[in-house]
Amino acid sequence: MLISNSVSSRTEVITPLDFGTIVIADHTQVGRVQIGASGHNVTSGPVHLVSGGQAAELLFSSLPALHSVTVSTSIITPMLSHSNLYVQGINLVQLEHVDRLFSDAQGNALLKVGGTIEIGAQSTQYPDGTYRVWANIEVSY
Repeated sequence: MLISNSVSSRTEVITPLDFGTIVIADHTQVGRVQIGASGHNVTSGPVHLVSGGQAAELLFSSLPALHSVTVSTSIITPMLSHSNLYVQGINLVQLEHVDRLFSDAQGNALLKVGGTIEIGAQSTQYPDGTYRVWANIEVSY
């Protein structure tokens, strides 16, 4: 987080970005799961969203009241990890969010972040379980 004007803000993750439970019907074909910031979820290829799938909600507080806030993101390591090991072929390819927010009279701003993962074609199946990926969110005000 970028801090400016000697004012620091706080960030609370209300809901993390969650791609839900997915099933890969054919691991030899490429597929995608898109979780939209607006709540609209789309899959393509042999990938099916079974349950869940929700955009992240982040609350920024202690901002200057009624102030413009610029938001930018970057994907630190696009490859997802399983059991702390990177898995070749499953990548976070895009994050989706608005570029500008405005804080309210109390200095709060809510940001929703969606994203897209791409599941590459593999000759072997991906292991079942929970996968993680890291991204950076920068807030300038």
